[in-house]
Parts: sequence; structure tokens; C-alpha cells
Amino acid sequence: MSESEDAININDERAVRRARRAALIEAGVNPYPIHSHVDAYAAEPPSTRDSRRGRTPTTS
Repeated sequence: MSESEDAININDERAVRRARRAALIEAGVNPYPIHSHVDAYAAEPPSTRDSRRGRTPTTS
């Protein structure tokens, strides 16, 4: 792809995003909400074990 083709693709993508944003606003939905609700996690948090040293870290 040339630089001009990349620029056209980026502009097309921007136009699609702007259209989706406008549709949300028209429907009365804030596209950038202040608060959100977490309902899924990627993974469980890592254990407290320090894997590099093979021991549990301590606090002093």
C-alpha cells in the first residue's frame, strides 16, 4: 500500500467512527460515560508469590 492509500483508509475509518458516535448521541446515549461497570475480567490476579525468587514477599 502506498501512503495515499493508507491515508484514505484512515479517513474512511475516522468517518465510520464519527458516524457511530453521532448515532449514539442521536439515540441519547453518552458515547463517553463518566462511570462504567466492570462485568468481566481477563484473568485472575497473580498470586502474591514472588516467582523470580520463589518466595512470598514480606512487609517490614
